[in-house]
Amino acid sequence: MPSRDVVSWTGILSAYVKHEKHEEALGMFQEMMGSGPCPNEFTFSSVLRACSALGEFSDGKCIHGCVIKHGFESNQILGSVLIDLYSKYGSIEEAWKWSQALRIYIDMIKAGVYPNEFTFVKVLAAAGFLGLKHGKVVHAHLIVFGVELNLVVKTALVHMYSKCQRMDDAVRISKLTPESDRFLWTAILSGLAQNLKLRKL
Repeated sequence: MPSRDVVSWTGILSAYVKHEKHEEALGMFQEMMGSGPCPNEFTFSSVLRACSALGEFSDGKCIHGCVIKHGFESNQILGSVLIDLYSKYGSIEEAWKWSQALRIYIDMIKAGVYPNEFTFVKVLAAAGFLGLKHGKVVHAHLIVFGVELNLVVKTALVHMYSKCQRMDDAVRISKLTPESDRFLWTAILSGLAQNLKLRKL
């Protein structure tokens, strides 16, 4: 086929997964992403099933990042597939804990107890796990409450933006003050490495 669209790519992927050729499915997905056609929800569904079957949790998380990047984070078709992937590796409980952390933070603000740098380090970690929308809100709160951008807070922000595949923002934050240490540099390097893998997908 000299010209393959998303339907033909997805059909091949689906056939591989149906016949339990999961490694071939992942290879086909990488080839598709390098060829140009944008995946749809059915493409992502097939490749996430392949990751789940192979136990490729790291690849699955990267593909979940692609799902978000392409605007399918609220898609019902992908919801059950992602739940299956994360539940296999004990991450449903982890996600619930992060969500609870943000709820407690909101309750704290409503009660008139103001957060400090230590509060924001924990809340930024939760926001990074749950997505960019939450991270931006927490970052805005940090500015509104006038919390100093010390090295610890700066590193937490870099971690959050890295997890949300926003390395431009992560690097920009790292340069807002001159202070740095090995933890900050490690956060930047880890984020760049992870996001390079995502771009290859």
